[in-house]
Order: sequence, then C-alpha cells, then structure tokens
Amino acid sequence: MKDNDKIVENQYDMVEDRYGIMRQRVTQKVVGVCKHHGYAKEEDLVDVTIKKTGKIVKRCKFCERDKFENKKVYTEDWKREKESLSDYYVRRTLVHGTKNALPMQDYPEILVEAKRAVIKLKRQTEIIKQPIKECSKHGKLYREDVIKAGKERSGNQKYKCKKCMKELHAKHYELHKVKVKLAHEQYKNKNKTQVAKSKAESYKKNKHKYLARENERKRIYDREATKLLKDRCIKKLLVKRTGLSMSDVPQELIETMRAVQLLKRGIKSHSLKKKIEDKKNVKD
Repeated sequence: MKDNDKIVENQYDMVEDRYGIMRQRVTQKVVGVCKHHGYAKEEDLVDVTIKKTGKIVKRCKFCERDKFENKKVYTEDWKREKESLSDYYVRRTLVHGTKNALPMQDYPEILVEAKRAVIKLKRQTEIIKQPIKECSKHGKLYREDVIKAGKERSGNQKYKCKKCMKELHAKHYELHKVKVKLAHEQYKNKNKTQVAKSKAESYKKNKHKYLARENERKRIYDREATKLLKDRCIKKLLVKRTGLSMSDVPQELIETMRAVQLLKRGIKSHSLKKKIEDKKNVKD
C-alpha cells in the first residue's frame, strides 16, 4: 500500500433524532486501501517509519508482515551465498562499487576464480588476526599461542593456552621425573617404527628450526671448546691451511700447542692490565 493511497468511505448509522424518530446518519471515514488485501480497516493499519525521511505513515500490517518474512528469507539465502562463495556472490562483489561495470554474466570465469581466491585469503587473514580465546593469566591468545584440546559435543574445536600447559607439564615432570622417563622409554621401545616416522615427519616439517637449533648448539660448543682449549679446538688450529686431517695430529703436538696458547693468553692479559694501569697513572 502506498503512502498516498487513501479512500473516503461512507459509514451508515441509525441514530435517534430529537423527536424520537430513528433516522439514518451518513458519516465519512478515511481509511487505507491495500491492493493485496482490499480495504484496510483501522485495526489492520500499522505505523511505519520511513528511514530516509523519518516520516510516520500508515501501512497494511499484512503487507508489512509479508515484507518482513520475505526479507528474512532473502537475508538467510544471501548469508548462505556469502558463506559458500557462490558464483552469484563473487560476481556481485565484482560489480559492487564499480562505475560503468559490466553485467555480472559478462565477467570471465578466470576473473571470478581469482576474486574468490582473494576473498578466501582475506577471510583467513582476518581469522589469524583475531584472538582465538582469552587466558586469565596470559591475556588474549592467537593461533600460535594455543594448542588443540579435543572437540565439544557441537563439533567446535577447543583450545588451551600453550604457556599454561607448558608450565603444568614442567611441574608434573619435576614431581614424577622417574615415572615419566620410564614411561617414555617403554613407549619408545614398544613403538620404535612409529617414533622414527614421527621424528622424520617433524624434522621435515620444521627443518629450519632444527638447523637453527643445531647451529646454535655448535656455536656454544665451539665457544666452550675455545675457552677450555679442548683437543678438537687445538687440532683445528694445527691443521688450518695445511691440507692435513685432524686424525694426523699427534697428542704430543696438541699438548705443546695448548701450552703455547695458554702462554699467549697470559701475555695478552698481562699487557692489557699494564695498559689500564698506565692510563690511570696518566690521568693522576
């Protein structure tokens, strides 16, 4: 029913005049008219506010109810189209906000697939940026801060805080160290093939992490070996740029070279102390 669709209806009532004679009285009553539901009575009209103007108008309540139901169905259908990234939804997004855009059906399939991939990537990025859950101890937790913890009855994935679980496992290990080690050894012995396969898959998946860890371990070992003048460190110094292998170096030569290195360090340390003392004397 349009806002200006109004009709004047004659209403006939029997009333008693001043002489006590019953006479017919005609009154005019303005009511709405609906093209779908005929003449609308006053109880069939509802006040509707127009969003653009803020004006309140009378509308047929049956039409408004049908409009609401149709809008609800349309919203649900559009939500399904959006979630499934159907061709219709992707083509609508290509057309939306573009001046002089082509009709939806004229866009090539390659462009539609490319747009679908972009939307998927954008959605995945938004999911990663959002916190998965909140921990009372460590605050908001993102994908890299949680571990999977089974599923709910509804099928939704449950998560636990990785740091909290690490602390809990560390406490448990300290309290039951012997028992945990024994259980690990028994499991390894019973499932050797499975453990080897799991290690190989883990190494392949996180190869760069293992290599970085191994390199760091080697650097620490080399620093300690150099500091303590271990045999391996002395052999490296002796075979450097000689073409010899470390196995060719005799133990007597190693001991001699170690003494030389100790002597060099002593001389260097003594000279540094002397320089520091000279600087102090100059300042005084």
